[in-house]
Amino acid sequence: MTPAGLVIRPEVAGESLVRAALAAMPAVQARVTEAEARAVFPGLAPWRILVLDRFKGELVKPLAPAECSLAGRPEAFLACGVNCPGRCRYCFLKTCATVPYPVFYANVADMAAELDAALAAAPDLYVHLGHILDPLAYPFLAPLVGAFAAVLERHAGAMMELRTKFTAIDLLPAPPPANLRVAFSLAPAPMARRYEPGTPGVKARLRALALLARRGYRLGVRLDPVLLPDGWEADYAALCADIRAALRAAEDADIVLGTLRGPPALIGAIRADDPGEALRRGEFIRTRDGKLGYPRPLRLRALRFLTERLGTRFPIRTCGE
Repeated sequence: MTPAGLVIRPEVAGESLVRAALAAMPAVQARVTEAEARAVFPGLAPWRILVLDRFKGELVKPLAPAECSLAGRPEAFLACGVNCPGRCRYCFLKTCATVPYPVFYANVADMAAELDAALAAAPDLYVHLGHILDPLAYPFLAPLVGAFAAVLERHAGAMMELRTKFTAIDLLPAPPPANLRVAFSLAPAPMARRYEPGTPGVKARLRALALLARRGYRLGVRLDPVLLPDGWEADYAALCADIRAALRAAEDADIVLGTLRGPPALIGAIRADDPGEALRRGEFIRTRDGKLGYPRPLRLRALRFLTERLGTRFPIRTCGE
């Protein structure tokens, strides 16, 4: 993805990630300014703007317990930016992101140092890169991913999961780091076309998954959120067959399943977006963590359906249950 407008904050104008961005996207309109991004590019939709800023604050943040899927292992996410040029209609960032446009932090060395310290303090930490942004969304992010991968080399007990819907896999380090897992977020193609505008098609993601399997990467498949409109069984059966085919050459992979859920504000935003929305057919109910989700019998039926069709070759976990 290439933005139409790039806002560079003056304090990071000299950073190597900014130079990489300008080299990778020579035609983009770039402005070095402290002005509010939408005022700099008033004619652009927010998702077509990218801001490169300085990281300030806490990089490594604990993952909410309800979103964890690894029993007995601490999990955290990396807050090295926020938002995504994809415009998934169910995304939780719709209601909790503090800005409407994507932001990446450019002072990579500072963030790598903080990650290094965090892993020294928690040697078995499982860190998620891709929880509140997509680390392959733009063509210049190799220095960021590479810096974090270099930190991982010093902490053999840690693991980093890079979750993405994008397919710029040549940004990934080679050879594959032993404790980096690349996980693709997938949905049936008809649902992805309707609910995930601005992202690569599912066939392209599956091709990228298969190619990384042949390159020897540790892989992940994330069906989260699982969407359950009318007719979901046929769509997900086809997707499961495609996933098994894409993982044929994989030596190490895991699968995580989680049905659509969210706070009332998010579900309300989905309903307001399209009152006739197939995504929300049937009533949502309040779950034990206060979110709204599908009724438990439907959730369990869907999880069993998917588990049976994904097979037993690789471990399958659930989250949000």
